[in-house]
Parts: sequence; C-alpha cells; structure tokens
Amino acid sequence: MTLNKQKMKIAVVGAGIFGLSTAYELQNRGHSVSVFEKGIIPNPMASSTDVSKAIRRTSYASNNNVYVNLVEQSALKWKEWESKFTNKIYHQPGTLIISNQFEPKTPLYESWRFLKENDQNEDILILDNAELHTTFPQIKINNDEIAIYDKWGGYIESGLAVKELSILIKSKGVQIYENSEVKGIEESNESAYLYIESDQRHSSSLTKMEFDLIVVASGAWTNALLPNIGSKLTVTLQQMIFVDSSNLSSFVHEKLPVWSMNPIDSKNELISEWYGFPLLREGYIKIANDSRGQIIDPNADRSPNKEFLKNATDFMHERFPLLVESQIVSAKGCVYTNTPDDHFILDWAPTCSRTFVASGGSGHGFKFGPSIGKLVTDVLEHKEDETNGFFKIKNRLNQTHNNDSERGFAIPSH
Repeated sequence: MTLNKQKMKIAVVGAGIFGLSTAYELQNRGHSVSVFEKGIIPNPMASSTDVSKAIRRTSYASNNNVYVNLVEQSALKWKEWESKFTNKIYHQPGTLIISNQFEPKTPLYESWRFLKENDQNEDILILDNAELHTTFPQIKINNDEIAIYDKWGGYIESGLAVKELSILIKSKGVQIYENSEVKGIEESNESAYLYIESDQRHSSSLTKMEFDLIVVASGAWTNALLPNIGSKLTVTLQQMIFVDSSNLSSFVHEKLPVWSMNPIDSKNELISEWYGFPLLREGYIKIANDSRGQIIDPNADRSPNKEFLKNATDFMHERFPLLVESQIVSAKGCVYTNTPDDHFILDWAPTCSRTFVASGGSGHGFKFGPSIGKLVTDVLEHKEDETNGFFKIKNRLNQTHNNDSERGFAIPSH
C-alpha cells in the first residue's frame, strides 16, 4: 500500500501541534483527513497549549545535524503559516542561554561550535560576564557565567498557533471533530477503525468509523490507545508563573530575549533549569522550570504546588532585581510526554500496519511542529526519511529514562 499513488482516507487522533501539522501536510498532498480531539482546540490539558513555547537551535549537541536542520526548516514553515493566520504568532527577540560551563564537550559549547562551523552565522554571539551585565542589565549575572545569544531564536504563541492552524486546515477541507474522544482502535487487512465517543448528553454509545490509516498523535494520552507504547512514556507535571510588574518596560522584546539559566555543579549535574520570556501579548512575563517534575496521570489536577511557587519567587527575586516588587498574577501547570531518551516517536505502532504514532514531544517538540508533519507524511507515503530513521522506535522504549543532566537532546558529542 503506497499513499503517494492514491488518495487515502486518514484519521488523526489528537489536535496538538503533531496532529494538526500532520493533517495540514496530508491534506496538502491530496488525502482526505479527519482530526479527532477529545476536548476543545486548543485543549487546555494538552502539551501543545500554553501561551508561549521557545524556538531555539542550541543545546542539541549530540544530534545537531538532525535537530538544527529540522528547526530551521520549521521556522520557515512557521512564517509561511503565519502569513495565512489572522494573528501574529511567531516572534524573534532572540534566545539567551546562560551557563557556568562553556568548554569543549559541554552542550552549550558544542552547540555554538556546530552553528559557527556549519552556518558561519553572525547572529550567534558569545557574551562574557561583563558583556552580559551590560547588554542585559535586568538579569543578575554570577561571576562564573557566560552566555550564548542567538538573535535567530524566539518563541511561538503556542495556544494561539494551534487555534489558528486548526482554522486554516479546516478551511482547506480537513474535517475536525472537537469533544470527540477516541476510545479504541482496530485494524483489519483492508481498513483501520476508530471507536469514538462524542460529547452527547443523552447518548453514551460509540460511533465506529472506517479509515485507510490512523495517525495517533494523542500525546499524554497515548497509553489509553496504545499501551505497548504509552506505558513506556512518562507524563510529568511542569509548572510556571505569570508576573506583573511596574517595571515591565524593561522586559519588552527590544530589551530582553527568551532566556534560560542552566547552572551546573562540580559533578556536572544540573542544579536547576529555569527559563522565561519577554513581555507577552497578555501583558505579563512568564517564568517556568524545565527540570522534569513529578510523574502524574494526564487527567490529574495540575495546580502548582506551594514549594514550586516559593522556589520560583526566590529565583525571580535573586536573578531579576527589577521584579522584587512584582506580583504573581497566576500560575499553572502543563505536562511533558517524555520518551526514555527524550527523542520523539515517529513510527508505525508495533504489530500494526495501518496505525502510525507521532508522540513523545519530551518538552521540546512544539518548535518542530511543521517539520513533524512533513516527516510523518513522508513515511506514510513511503518516501525517503531525511532523518534516516532517527525517530523510529527500535529498542528505545526499553531504555531507562534519562535524568535531567542526561536528557537525550543535550548530551554533548564525544
């Protein structure tokens, strides 16, 4: 069965960025596509929601050739999509990564070296302690810290982008079913089937729908449909705060980029992983922690806990003196769907011939959304995989999950 020789009827389960970008690419190539989302779009419980997601090309030291190429392709596609959206969703104030390590074989150094050697890019700057203090006086810099400032980087307004993309693909003929939870998947030699429970007050019956292929892009809920894969993923609670201040004028795009701080101790262990954004459309600043949180059920309550709120406040006051008198206007939690090695899963489900899986964003997948859609569709159409099978399952799900210092996309080359 080869998709590129005929128009196929394809179901996409999940309307996050992996699912919607796949639906967009499939529709553009002439296939009939239906998207099923268990909630509304954007689903406030999904990994692809929230107000902002960074887009960067640093800290991929082990796999620069894969990730940097994909994210740069994605950036072009984000701009193309944005030209068709009602709202601007892609911003490029730059990215700033601050660390106390910048030696060969460290992630930050290897990322910088790759970008300089391969792109000869003048947008990549090394800022020493004094330059950091002068260029970004909002941040309190420690004496041993240095930074990589990439003017190319920025962020996507993620929830808004998902909403805009859903509107765009619907206008192109994709059928979108909100509040329609897929409860089961079956295959036969000729077809694949979804069992769908719609949000109907007076009916609890399931609707069976037939397709040629199914793409499962259900993120944190993968386990409900494909337990042989989902049981090997960990869903973690990630927390953030939103801050208002009388000094917001010092945090606009022109004065502060997307930033992250990743101090490392003498044992090469990450001490903490904080990141944040300049002033957002909503009129506040977002500060979050990237260290993987507690493992939770994807349907569990995600309210930030008191310990996180205290740690976030202490960090903010220590590192951003202008925010000492600020107010936390709200706080929330989201989830990461982590694979053991932190690389995505883009592959046929084990023992299946008509069910494909696009999952495991592992906290860094959103920026790659446009490229994910292309990669998935290429595999479905039996075209050449430009990553040479990098995201195939193989034996990856049987590995032990990495800790924060060993996350798969940040291990330096050896």
